[in-house]
Order: sequence, then C-alpha cells, then structure tokens
Amino acid sequence: MLSALLLLLSALTASIGVSLLLALVARDFRTANNLNGVFVLPTTTVTGICVRLVPGLWRFLVLAVLLLAMGAVASWIALRWLTFERYLS
Repeated sequence: MLSALLLLLSALTASIGVSLLLALVARDFRTANNLNGVFVLPTTTVTGICVRLVPGLWRFLVLAVLLLAMGAVASWIALRWLTFERYLS
C-alpha cells in the first residue's frame, strides 16, 4: 500500500514538472498540443519497460524512483529556463 502511495506521489511530481516545462516551452495552445506527445512518449516507454522487466512488487518502487527522477529533471530544466523576461512574455 505504501509503495502504491509513493508511486502516486512520484507520478504527480513528474506530471507537475513536465507540465511546467511544457508551459514554458509552448507559447500557444497549438504548440502545446504538438509538443505534448514529445513529453508523453518517454513516460509511457519507461513505464512499459519497467513493468515488463522488473519482477513482483519491486516494480512499484523502481517506477516511483524513475518518475520522481524524471519530475525532478523536468522541474530543474524548467526552473533554469524560467527567467523574468520569459515569465513576462
């Protein structure tokens, strides 16, 4: 139960990080829709590989760590990208 909760929290962290990065990269709705596939593909690929290769309940923990790392990297890139000029435009 705790590993499923950890997986949920790390998936939310990854979602927030990727959404922040997408919002900073895309300037309008059409660009955001086009770039959304670029951000979704690595997540689904990592999830599929983890589910196929990691045995038992360890897959929850491994996937939680991978999603948490992906969310942290996306948030770090987004916060490094965010400048005052970009925020105003």
